[in-house]
Amino acid sequence: MTTYPLQDGMTLVLSVDDGEWQTVTFSSPGFADVTAATAGEIAKVLKKSGVGASVDADGLVVIQSTTIGEGSSLEVDTLRSTAALALGLGGAVRRATGTGPKAARVESEVGPFAMPRGARMTVGIDGTSKKVTLNAITDGRASAAEVVHAINAVFKGAAHVTREQRVAIASPTTGRTSSVTVEPGPVGRNNVDAAGRLGFIGPAAADTGTAAPGAVAAPARRACAGAHMALQVRNLTASPVQFLMVTRGVLLPSGGAVAISPAEAAHRPLQRLIERGVVQLVWTLTPVS
Repeated sequence: MTTYPLQDGMTLVLSVDDGEWQTVTFSSPGFADVTAATAGEIAKVLKKSGVGASVDADGLVVIQSTTIGEGSSLEVDTLRSTAALALGLGGAVRRATGTGPKAARVESEVGPFAMPRGARMTVGIDGTSKKVTLNAITDGRASAAEVVHAINAVFKGAAHVTREQRVAIASPTTGRTSSVTVEPGPVGRNNVDAAGRLGFIGPAAADTGTAAPGAVAAPARRACAGAHMALQVRNLTASPVQFLMVTRGVLLPSGGAVAISPAEAAHRPLQRLIERGVVQLVWTLTPVS
């Protein structure tokens, strides 16, 4: 069984389908032993945070987008994620994309939006059209989150806020029958069109999915390969340090380090050097290859 050497309070910073960056925190109460976290425990924490997660046939945690198809994406900020190395998500590959037919998707201009309460529009998804009235917004300065909330009250889960503070509306289906349209609301006395204020005009107001013959739509996925914990002894001085272990001699250059076993770490000569502040024991993480 794969376990992951997390520490209490470690975080994973990620963006799903180009949505806003979100931070998932791994806290001790969610695990029997957070320093040996199981794939199932980690997946449960991720899902509680609204992130798609599962355990694959190899017993690894798999993080995935909530949508499927070529337009789906999953991005991990490895620099801000203190849990990235322990999960095996370090390295240059930060972004994964889905495969197969693409879902229809439209995006607004960047918020906030100069729009009064009560502005209206009609949203159509896969041939079903419904009116959306923006009542619960900041009058004259509606945020992307407020607009998303109004759309999702009519089409559950269809809209989300992007990292640029745009309103994205996506179809839950893929392929050529997938469609999204945004039509203007009535204009006149006491009526304000919301579509135009949001920037859903012309080509930006409609989209259809694309086909990928023979391909099955799949989400963006990242498997967490995990990491090994290794014990090292590190020279804290400006001069080389030489000492004897049970079965070998060690010569550490200034600032140098060498891997040792827990049994070697307990050797009395090394413990005396630790007590004098000459060397230090440190745990390091090495990604599973």
